[in-house]
Amino acid sequence: MKYLIAIMLILSGPLSASGQTVNVGLNYPKTGPYAAMGLDQLRAARLAIKEINAAGGIAGKTVELIVRDSRSDKATSIQN
Repeated sequence: MKYLIAIMLILSGPLSASGQTVNVGLNYPKTGPYAAMGLDQLRAARLAIKEINAAGGIAGKTVELIVRDSRSDKATSIQN
């Protein structure tokens, strides 16, 4: 399950590898009517990143989570 979440994060967010860090983006509803669900998404993402890094990262690189608030809004999500 934990690796499924990690794969979903990687496939759903912008991914860039520069130096010794792999940045994974998470666009989630921090505010707005879906904020409660968004908090669960953030917690799951942070847990997945923590476990991935504890296991050596991705190709030996540390994974860093970059988060953006979608505000539970489609246009904001697209802009992010």
